[in-house]
Amino acid sequence: QMQESGLLGPTDIGPPPASAPMETPPAALARNAPEQAPAKRLMKSAPALPQAAAPIADDMLAAPAADALEAKKKSAANTQESVAALASVSVARERRTEQSKVGALEEKVLASGSLKQETESKHIQADVTGVSASGRAGAYEFNVTLRSPDTGCQQFADWWEVVTEDGKLLYRRVLLHSHVNEQPFTRGGGPVPIQPTTQVWVRAHMNIGGYGGAALKGSVQTGFAPAIPSTDFAAPLATQAPLPTGCDF
Repeated sequence: QMQESGLLGPTDIGPPPASAPMETPPAALARNAPEQAPAKRLMKSAPALPQAAAPIADDMLAAPAADALEAKKKSAANTQESVAALASVSVARERRTEQSKVGALEEKVLASGSLKQETESKHIQADVTGVSASGRAGAYEFNVTLRSPDTGCQQFADWWEVVTEDGKLLYRRVLLHSHVNEQPFTRGGGPVPIQPTTQVWVRAHMNIGGYGGAALKGSVQTGFAPAIPSTDFAAPLATQAPLPTGCDF
């Protein structure tokens, strides 16, 4: 008021002492109060800190563990089945391989046995060791002596025969049984339709060895001497009648 009335000029009013504290009037505090309200609102709106999780029950932990264990068991079972299946396939493959080897070996053995039997049969042959003739021209009786490796009906000399030089059958004496305990043995037969000078072969036959043993060649007039015909001499006669129809012993 004094300043407004002019009693005091601007220079008469100095600044307050620098050391004098300025007190905040109650009105100013009241005016500042609203400015603090937002801070309180921020504190109230801040999210609450997470609370500690509730303890997990044992049965809740046990269920996943049991599931995992069951899954492992199933996986192990599947693995075992796969291994067993592979083992079965491997065993089957090995078995087929072994069977194939055995089959090949059996065929080889059979072939070897057949070859052996064929080779041995070539040596199972009967030899003619003697011939004598009696009677008249055109109807001679022959007595022929044989030596053969008879063992019974499975292996025996089953005939002797008289054959011309060109391979024609003149006479055959069929033998009806083996001569295991009678070696050499002589059997007669006839009539043989030849002349005294007719050259003929006298040979024997084995049931499994066929022809091929020692033979005699000659005539009634000159006699008969050992001789060996060619391997294919008169071979078709092996199927010409008469032929054996059985074996008594």
